[in-house]
Amino acid sequence: MSQTPRVSICLPLYNGAKHLQAALESVVAQTYDDFEVLIADDGSTDGSDKIAFEFAEKDKRVRYWKNESRQGLFGNYNACIRQAKGEYIKPFAQDDIFAPDCLKSLLEILESDQSVALVSSARRIIDGAGAEVELKQPFKHDIRLDGKNVIRFNLISLNNWVGEPATVMFRTKHAGTGFDTRYFHYGDIEYWFRVLAFGDLHYLAEPKASFRRHGSNETDKNYRQMLFALDILRMSFDYRNVLAEFEPDDLFRRRIAEKIALEHGHTIADVGATQLIHEYSKAFGDETAGFRLLSSMALGTISDLIKELDHEKRCRHDEHERFVLEVNKMKNSMYYKLSNPLRKLRNAIKGDHREG
Repeated sequence: MSQTPRVSICLPLYNGAKHLQAALESVVAQTYDDFEVLIADDGSTDGSDKIAFEFAEKDKRVRYWKNESRQGLFGNYNACIRQAKGEYIKPFAQDDIFAPDCLKSLLEILESDQSVALVSSARRIIDGAGAEVELKQPFKHDIRLDGKNVIRFNLISLNNWVGEPATVMFRTKHAGTGFDTRYFHYGDIEYWFRVLAFGDLHYLAEPKASFRRHGSNETDKNYRQMLFALDILRMSFDYRNVLAEFEPDDLFRRRIAEKIALEHGHTIADVGATQLIHEYSKAFGDETAGFRLLSSMALGTISDLIKELDHEKRCRHDEHERFVLEVNKMKNSMYYKLSNPLRKLRNAIKGDHREG
């Protein structure tokens, strides 16, 4: 490793012993080797420190330390970024896996085009055992996208198709203040928004990282505790001005409320209502203001839906009343009475003995 490595790989660590070995092995197996690995331990108690320390002993590119106090996931990423010496930042995660050419492929894009601020790729979703369960590939071919449009598209969908930390790379000079530690779940895409303010996104259709999905990781915890909902609210209001010219305020509020309701429905289906109630009781102790706002918006949306349904019901009722009046008017007409013998004959032929 050179004295000033080209790439700084930032790996926040907290009780990641189960998958840390595989994650670090995928790093040291990279085809591009001018990098440093920064591992900030946020107080692990499961033996993660031993694994990380052994890697640091064997490979001088690996730096390991323990934080003096708990930083949380995004705060711990920032602890790594502050120590970065490289020209490029490559976030990583203790659960994930790099493809062998991950660093090489992402770095080539950034070095070949200064107008690209962020490069990302498709990613494989793997389970706890490392088996692929899904391929996240929003684009079938490599594509270059205007940074501002990427921000708009992700805000409108309230999603993150740019990718998780393990899939992206950007220049250290664009790192700014790092991740916003107010966020629980959407802190990564919110950070990508700020990096993309400096230029475009280049997206590689070939997956360069694998994102591990299992019940104990932060993503699943954030969904069970509904912290993702608070993040959607926070991000939506923080970036409201970006979409102000595209949609009126009432549509904006309804869209985010419906997104939260949809995601919440998926969560209930996955983990069950009983467990969610237990999780919520723990999660909202310090977030009552956000929970009140969420509840208010959800109720407001429900009220709007009820109004629509009530209006529809009244319209249908009025249509039914008009239909009944027209039928009765027809039955009382002279033409209907004169045609009664013909209807009786038709019914007799069909074997139907009802009155005309």
